[in-house]
Amino acid sequence: MRISNITILFLNQINFKKMKKPINQKTEVLYSLLQGEQTTMSIVKLGVCNPTSAITFLRQAGVSILCDNQPHKNKFGRMVKFGRFNILNKKQATNIYNNLIK
Repeated sequence: MRISNITILFLNQINFKKMKKPINQKTEVLYSLLQGEQTTMSIVKLGVCNPTSAITFLRQAGVSILCDNQPHKNKFGRMVKFGRFNILNKKQATNIYNNLIK
């Protein structure tokens, strides 16, 4: 049996309708990361006061999170960096998410 790229893409998708809603800031961050790439500012816009702490907690819980630091020139002309976060193993992260919201 030959598996196409579309089948693989379908198998890697997460059914968010069956998942419970986040109950705190840490699960909110994980839920948003499961939906796709997030930046530091997008996590703050979710209402998370300290994204670094939430990411650190999730990494300690076993979630493989990759951070790609992007340079950016701020409004004062200074070079600053912001993080783009991605989950490497969504299936494992989904299992951890389900354990955290129990």
